[in-house]
Amino acid sequence: MGDVNDGPCMDIYEMRSGRSAVETIMGDLFRPDAVLRNNVGRPEFKRYGWEPASARFKDRITETYVNVLIDHILASANLPTADTNPGRVWNPYQDDSLKPHRKTFTTASDHFPVTLDVAF
Repeated sequence: MGDVNDGPCMDIYEMRSGRSAVETIMGDLFRPDAVLRNNVGRPEFKRYGWEPASARFKDRITETYVNVLIDHILASANLPTADTNPGRVWNPYQDDSLKPHRKTFTTASDHFPVTLDVAF
Protein backbone atom coordinates (compact mmCIF):
# COMPACT_ATOMS: atom_id res chain seq x y z
CA MET A 1 0.00 0.00 0.00
CA GLY A 2 1.24 3.49 -0.70
CA ASP A 3 2.88 5.93 -3.04
CA VAL A 4 4.70 3.82 -5.61
CA ASN A 5 5.51 6.79 -7.91
CA ASP A 6 5.19 4.50 -10.86
CA GLY A 7 2.57 3.41 -13.31
CA PRO A 8 2.24 2.38 -16.95
CA CYS A 9 4.68 4.25 -19.24
CA MET A 10 6.19 6.22 -16.35
CA ASP A 11 9.92 5.60 -16.77
CA ILE A 12 12.87 4.11 -18.61
CA TYR A 13 13.01 1.09 -16.28
CA GLU A 14 9.63 -0.03 -17.55
CA MET A 15 10.96 0.07 -21.11
CA ARG A 16 13.85 -2.15 -20.05
CA SER A 17 11.85 -4.69 -18.05
CA GLY A 18 8.59 -4.57 -20.00
CA ARG A 19 6.46 -3.72 -16.96
CA SER A 20 6.05 -1.06 -14.31
CA ALA A 21 7.01 -1.34 -10.64
CA VAL A 22 3.31 -1.67 -9.78
CA GLU A 23 2.98 -4.64 -12.13
CA THR A 24 6.10 -6.19 -10.56
CA ILE A 25 4.66 -5.79 -7.05
CA MET A 26 1.27 -7.17 -8.11
CA GLY A 27 2.79 -10.54 -8.97
CA ASP A 28 3.24 -13.11 -11.69
CA LEU A 29 0.40 -13.63 -14.17
CA PHE A 30 1.40 -17.29 -14.39
CA ARG A 31 0.34 -17.60 -10.73
CA PRO A 32 -3.07 -15.86 -10.83
CA ASP A 33 -4.02 -17.00 -7.32
CA ALA A 34 -1.08 -14.97 -5.96
CA VAL A 35 -1.65 -11.79 -7.99
CA LEU A 36 -2.62 -8.75 -5.95
CA ARG A 37 -5.62 -6.69 -7.11
CA ASN A 38 -5.99 -2.94 -7.44
CA ASN A 39 -9.59 -2.37 -6.37
CA VAL A 40 -9.98 1.15 -7.82
CA GLY A 41 -10.30 -0.42 -11.26
CA ARG A 42 -8.21 -0.35 -14.37
CA PRO A 43 -7.08 3.20 -15.14
CA GLU A 44 -7.88 4.65 -18.54
CA PHE A 45 -5.73 7.23 -20.30
CA LYS A 46 -7.83 10.26 -21.22
CA ARG A 47 -7.22 13.84 -22.32
CA TYR A 48 -5.50 14.95 -19.08
CA GLY A 49 -3.89 11.68 -18.09
CA TRP A 50 -5.02 8.69 -16.10
CA GLU A 51 -8.47 8.26 -14.59
CA PRO A 52 -8.77 7.48 -11.79
CA ALA A 53 -5.79 9.55 -10.65
CA SER A 54 -4.35 9.88 -7.17
CA ALA A 55 -2.09 12.83 -7.99
CA ARG A 56 -2.24 15.86 -10.26
CA PHE A 57 0.88 17.66 -11.45
CA LYS A 58 1.53 20.67 -13.63
CA ASP A 59 3.67 19.80 -16.65
CA ARG A 60 6.64 22.19 -16.77
CA ILE A 61 6.70 22.31 -20.56
CA THR A 62 3.02 22.48 -21.54
CA GLU A 63 1.83 24.23 -18.35
CA THR A 64 -1.17 21.86 -18.28
CA TYR A 65 -2.15 19.49 -15.48
CA VAL A 66 -1.52 15.78 -15.84
CA ASN A 67 -3.28 13.11 -13.78
CA VAL A 68 -1.44 9.98 -12.62
CA LEU A 69 -2.38 6.95 -10.54
CA ILE A 70 0.69 6.44 -8.33
CA ASP A 71 -0.91 5.64 -4.96
CA HIS A 72 -2.16 2.11 -4.55
CA ILE A 73 -3.79 -0.33 -2.17
CA LEU A 74 -3.09 -3.78 -3.57
CA ALA A 75 -4.95 -6.68 -1.99
CA SER A 76 -5.16 -10.42 -2.46
CA ALA A 77 -8.17 -11.73 -4.37
CA ASN A 78 -9.53 -13.55 -1.31
CA LEU A 79 -9.67 -10.42 0.89
CA PRO A 80 -13.35 -9.89 1.65
CA THR A 81 -14.42 -6.44 0.49
CA ALA A 82 -17.48 -4.48 1.53
CA ASP A 83 -18.87 -3.83 -1.94
CA THR A 84 -18.55 -4.67 -5.62
CA ASN A 85 -16.57 -1.40 -6.03
CA PRO A 86 -14.70 -1.18 -2.72
CA GLY A 87 -11.75 0.92 -3.88
CA ARG A 88 -11.94 4.68 -4.24
CA VAL A 89 -9.64 7.53 -5.19
CA TRP A 90 -10.82 10.73 -3.50
CA ASN A 91 -9.96 13.04 -6.40
CA PRO A 92 -12.07 16.24 -6.35
CA TYR A 93 -11.22 16.93 -10.00
CA GLN A 94 -12.64 13.60 -11.18
CA ASP A 95 -15.44 13.02 -8.66
CA ASP A 96 -18.17 15.67 -8.80
CA SER A 97 -19.40 14.84 -5.30
CA LEU A 98 -16.02 16.00 -3.91
CA LYS A 99 -15.87 19.40 -5.66
CA PRO A 100 -16.99 21.30 -2.50
CA HIS A 101 -13.90 19.88 -0.75
CA ARG A 102 -11.39 20.61 -3.51
CA LYS A 103 -9.48 23.27 -1.56
CA THR A 104 -9.23 21.02 1.50
CA PHE A 105 -7.83 18.12 -0.51
CA THR A 106 -5.33 20.20 -2.48
CA THR A 107 -4.14 22.08 0.62
CA ALA A 108 -3.63 18.88 2.63
CA SER A 109 -1.37 17.07 0.13
CA ASP A 110 -0.19 16.87 -3.47
CA HIS A 111 -1.81 13.39 -3.58
CA PHE A 112 -5.43 12.37 -3.14
CA PRO A 113 -6.44 9.66 -0.64
CA VAL A 114 -7.02 6.12 -1.81
CA THR A 115 -9.26 3.87 0.29
CA LEU A 116 -10.38 0.26 0.29
CA ASP A 117 -13.48 -0.87 2.19
CA VAL A 118 -13.05 -4.37 3.58
CA ALA A 119 -15.67 -6.64 5.15
CA PHE A 120 -15.24 -8.50 8.40
